Amino acid sequence: MSPSVPPRRRSVVVAILLLTLVVAACTGADGDFETIGNELSTDGANGAPTPDQGSGERTDGDDAAEEPDDDTGAQATLVQVADLGREIIFTAAMTVAVADVTEAGDEATQIIDGLGGFLFGQKTDGSPNAVSVLTFKIAPEGFDEALDRIGSVGEVRSQKVSAEDVTERVVDLQSQITTAAASVERLRALLGEAGDIKTIIDLEAELLSRETLLEGLRGQLRTIEDHVAMATIVVTLTEAASDPKIAVDVTGYEGHDSGSLCPGAEDLVFDSGSDATICFSILNTGDTNLASFELRDPGLDLEIGDLVAVVGDPGDVLEPGESLVLAAEVEVERTLRTQTSVSAQPVDENGEEISGRMATATIPSRVESIEEDGIPSFTEGLQASWQWLVSLGEYVLVAAGAVIPFIWIPIALFLALRWWGRDPETAPPDPDHT
Repeated sequence: MSPSVPPRRRSVVVAILLLTLVVAACTGADGDFETIGNELSTDGANGAPTPDQGSGERTDGDDAAEEPDDDTGAQATLVQVADLGREIIFTAAMTVAVADVTEAGDEATQIIDGLGGFLFGQKTDGSPNAVSVLTFKIAPEGFDEALDRIGSVGEVRSQKVSAEDVTERVVDLQSQITTAAASVERLRALLGEAGDIKTIIDLEAELLSRETLLEGLRGQLRTIEDHVAMATIVVTLTEAASDPKIAVDVTGYEGHDSGSLCPGAEDLVFDSGSDATICFSILNTGDTNLASFELRDPGLDLEIGDLVAVVGDPGDVLEPGESLVLAAEVEVERTLRTQTSVSAQPVDENGEEISGRMATATIPSRVESIEEDGIPSFTEGLQASWQWLVSLGEYVLVAAGAVIPFIWIPIALFLALRWWGRDPETAPPDPDHT
């Protein structure tokens, strides 16, 4: 006959068995969650979270991002949406550079309409730098295809995709709503049974507070459910060539050699009547191809047709980062202040003009003429006199600095001579003399 087990020990054994079953169940659940996380992060290429990535945000710079296979520059985004029993909010933000913002916006809207989505909001700013921000709503099943097709509208400059698992938040809200609804029903029942005015007033105030809380919770749940039901895509369309810029530098040197030594020195100082070459260096510092260059310098009486092309051709397209060097052969007769203005027309990859502002730059300069021989001019004489006075002052200061340390010597000699040369009769009487 087996020994009897005391009731207290039997309870401990049962508790241990129940704890073991709970731990095993939790372990199995964790394994299921890990499997779900792995399915959501197929090699890190989709926008959904992995077990160690939290919300799963991904940008174009991530190592796991796939490079595009076509010329559009769009990044392939693989978001696998399956019925996993989870509540997931998909969002994306992308910037696409296009040739025409208006046409691209219409095309993107048609793409979303064809996939069963709709335009949720739009904000457009016009020239000179046209920008349009479009907000689309689409079912999660068409999220991945929508990103790919919108990316083909132009050149994708940036892209960010995220997937947020809000299952726990939904469950928590549902639980709070159930509790709040039960509390409201209890208060209504108590209000129906209340007999005195004070109790009714207190119950009505508390009921109003609970009903407000209940409606707030229901509103939060509806908002989350709406975000889960329809993914959000924010597309910013910008002009592909929105910032044309040029920089100009003016240099020069003596002599005429068709600009072979350009660029020259920054100081434009030449002997009067000598031949000189003025160099104009033009650099495309923007993000747009430039063409149809114009250059004007009223002081030197120059235009683009008067210049010699040293590097590049003003009739060709100047791409971003490239430079154009032009030269002009002149004769320097007098000192003059001048101003060089350069402009260029932005063009697209096909050489077609892009509407909007021109690329312009203006730089002032001074071409100085120096008389090598002959009578100096009034200005040169005044400058020489001033320089002579400055030099004289410097010599005076040096001499004063050398004399000051020894100035006590003549003073001491003077006092000694005065003392030795005094008259004895005028000297004060000696008090010891009788």
